[in-house]
Amino acid sequence: MHNHPVSQENITAVFQVLSDALATLQGTTNELRGYHNVLVDSYREVAVHSQRYQHLFDQSPNGLVITDGDSTIRDLNWTALALLNYGFNYFNDQCCVIGNRACDHASDRPPSRRLPDRSTGERAELDAEGEPDKNLSVGRSLLSYISPESSQHVLDYLSHLRQTPTASIRPLDTWIISANGEQRWVRLAAKLLQDADQSSPIIHWAITDITDRLQTELDLKSQMNEVHENYANIQQVNQELEAAVQTKSSQVLKATEFESALKRITDKVRDSLDESKILQTVVRELSTVLGIGGCNTALYDLEKGTSTISYEYTNFIAAYRGKVAQMDRCPEIYNQLKRGYYFQFCSLIPNPERGQVALLACPIFVDPDDSNHGGDTVLGDLWLIDRKEHMFNEYEIRLVQQVASQCAIAIRQARLYEAAQAQVHELEKLNRLKDEFLSTVSHELRTPISNVKMAIHMLKNAQTEDKLQQYISILETESQREANLINDLLDLQKMEQSTYAIATKILPIASWLDNILQPFYSRALNHQQQLQLECSEELTTLSTDFGALERIVVELLNNACKYTPSDHEIRVRVTPEGSSRVRFTISNQAEIPEAELPHIFDKFYRIPNSDPWKQGGTGLGLALVEKLVQQLEGSIAVSSRDGWTDFTVVLDNHR
Repeated sequence: MHNHPVSQENITAVFQVLSDALATLQGTTNELRGYHNVLVDSYREVAVHSQRYQHLFDQSPNGLVITDGDSTIRDLNWTALALLNYGFNYFNDQCCVIGNRACDHASDRPPSRRLPDRSTGERAELDAEGEPDKNLSVGRSLLSYISPESSQHVLDYLSHLRQTPTASIRPLDTWIISANGEQRWVRLAAKLLQDADQSSPIIHWAITDITDRLQTELDLKSQMNEVHENYANIQQVNQELEAAVQTKSSQVLKATEFESALKRITDKVRDSLDESKILQTVVRELSTVLGIGGCNTALYDLEKGTSTISYEYTNFIAAYRGKVAQMDRCPEIYNQLKRGYYFQFCSLIPNPERGQVALLACPIFVDPDDSNHGGDTVLGDLWLIDRKEHMFNEYEIRLVQQVASQCAIAIRQARLYEAAQAQVHELEKLNRLKDEFLSTVSHELRTPISNVKMAIHMLKNAQTEDKLQQYISILETESQREANLINDLLDLQKMEQSTYAIATKILPIASWLDNILQPFYSRALNHQQQLQLECSEELTTLSTDFGALERIVVELLNNACKYTPSDHEIRVRVTPEGSSRVRFTISNQAEIPEAELPHIFDKFYRIPNSDPWKQGGTGLGLALVEKLVQQLEGSIAVSSRDGWTDFTVVLDNHR
């Protein structure tokens, strides 16, 4: 180093330079201090604005989320924090404390790390700074809160957002599932930004809970649907009412027509006392008025259990008139009809003549409470037949029931009239029989009296003993004849009044018959008739009223002798009938006309021009025989064919 002398001028210049530099530095320092103060003020202002922005961000009623390009959450406000972790309703249900102040407003109620126990009033946990703990969501992917079925839609939304960052993209409605499992319907609106260093994109998300709005929309839609449905129902009801009015109008017209038809049918059947005309009118009118295939009516014989189709009117249905149905073969049908019930049905098995047809059966029913119904309550039935697709409606059924009721009344009146006419004829017959009886009795009583008078007159003038005995014999015969007639009349009256006494005893049948027949052997010999007795050897004794039996046998033998010509036979046969009955058969070789057989046991009835011996009689004998057989609880029958007449009497053998 070399030591050079420094001049004063140089030193002064250096100090001057240094002074200038120091002054400049001092000015720069003051300027920097001013800049610093400005920066501090700016920082403070930025801090205030940042705090204000953060407060607005945190307190926003909508959920706000900031994510990176991979949808990882960097920041979120309290609403989003609650929505993603505890559910949107958490702030509405739970009050918490932030720092040292209570927050009651919904937006001031942040969530905690864990769900508080609301039953004990436990408060939410806060972070160290007294703020809601955002670490519950920060660092998690926003897509983890999206429901699985909506994830793909969100990914497509992000892809579209990246491709057109400046375009306006419509928000996306989707489902999110909070950490506590609550599912909400939200609307996502995203905006793509760039970070300060332009290294990665920043996405701002606005999450709006639209569940209540959606529910409201759904409720409104449901209400609108309900309104539309009610309107449609009202229209349908109006249409149904119009159809019902039309139907009712047609029914009223039909009912009016049926009422007119019922009056016409009623007038016709009530004006007739002929049962056949009544039934013919009913089936014809019903078939015509109802326009059906046919109608028939059947009358019942309840004793025989039969139903016979009496009259029928058909349009295209096969006729069944005269068909007889046994009621016990179809009890499910006739049990209901006999109880007065109607029914309709369609035959499942096709009928050989009619095929499958629709049927309505209605009884001709007499009210059993009517004391004047005069016999059976069910007289018969009405059957209406039509094609299988036809169903008889209530108006048709009511018409048929009313017609059947009027038919029952008319039939009852016709039968009562017929019975009255029969009674009139019977009374006329009885009156005629009374006259005949009086005439016959008068004649029969007068004849013996006349003979007695004549015999008494001749007896007074008798010249010889022989004449005297002859006239006395006539007196005895005619007196006995008179007594027999009176006795027959009295016995017949007793038997009709059931006052005839029966005295039973046991006698040998063969010897008893032989004694009874002895007078008839002589009589048959005088008339040149052949009388034969055949008595079975199996019969030894008979227990009965032999007085009554004697009168029966004697009267039948008298008739046989009276009506049997000469050289003809009379047979008496007695045979056992089973183990406890006896058959008596009196046969004579003469024939009774078939037309006379029903009257053979009538009182005072005598077969005209059939007495070859001209013995006459009162006509009481066979009537008395019939009554005696009935008193003995037996039976009597007569048959006449091939030139023979057989009277058969069957009696009990009370041994």
